[in-house]
Amino acid sequence: MIAVLVIGVIFLLFKLFGGKSSGTDQDLVKQLIAAKDSVIKAKNENIADRERLIEEKEKGIVALHERDSILNVHYLEGEITYKKLSESIKNIPNRISHLVNNPDSIARAFADF
Repeated sequence: MIAVLVIGVIFLLFKLFGGKSSGTDQDLVKQLIAAKDSVIKAKNENIADRERLIEEKEKGIVALHERDSILNVHYLEGEITYKKLSESIKNIPNRISHLVNNPDSIARAFADF
C-alpha cells in the first residue's frame, strides 16, 4: 500500500521536473487521479485481507469453544466415574470382612463371576 503511494509520488515528481513537459495540465491531473485511484485500490485490498483474517480468527474461536465444551463434558463424565470407583474402593474392606466371616458368601462371590 505504501509502496504504491511512493511509486505514484515518484512518478508524479518525475513528470513534473523531468525536463520537457509532454502534455498539458489536464494530462497531469489525469495522472494524479490515476495515482490516487491505485492507492485507494491498494487500501481496499488491504481492508479486504484484514476482514478475511478476522473471519478466519472468528471461525477459529468458535471451533475452540466447541472443543472446550466437549472437553468439559468428558471431564464431568470422568469425575462421575471417579466418584463411583471411589465408593467401590471404600466398600472393599467391608466386603472382605463379610467374605471372611461367611464361607457361603465366598461361594456366592465366585458364582457371580
